[in-house]
Amino acid sequence: MSDEAPPEDGPFSPSNPAHVSKRERAARKAQARADADMRALLKLPEGRRIFWRLLERGRMFATTFSTDAATAAFNEGGRNAALAILADVMRADPAAYGAMMLEAQAQQEADNG
Repeated sequence: MSDEAPPEDGPFSPSNPAHVSKRERAARKAQARADADMRALLKLPEGRRIFWRLLERGRMFATTFSTDAATAAFNEGGRNAALAILADVMRADPAAYGAMMLEAQAQQEADNG
């Protein structure tokens, strides 16, 4: 028997530290890229408006309650998607959420006269 580590190539093995390390590096790199993309979009007023609309459409700011179980489940699915978007925003640029909120409020006031 050899004390050598198994080679890095071949199918993924969770017992192979080299495989696990490689996957962790790839996941960190992908998350860093996603965060950079999100920050780039959140710098733009148009990007913030789009994300705000997605949060509203996902019923982030409304109740999902319904006496009909299927409707309630559907509403909760939308809310779950909105929560995932909010988590991405908050991880990438927490200050952007405040800016989105203020901009949405200003737009609502302008629309209502």
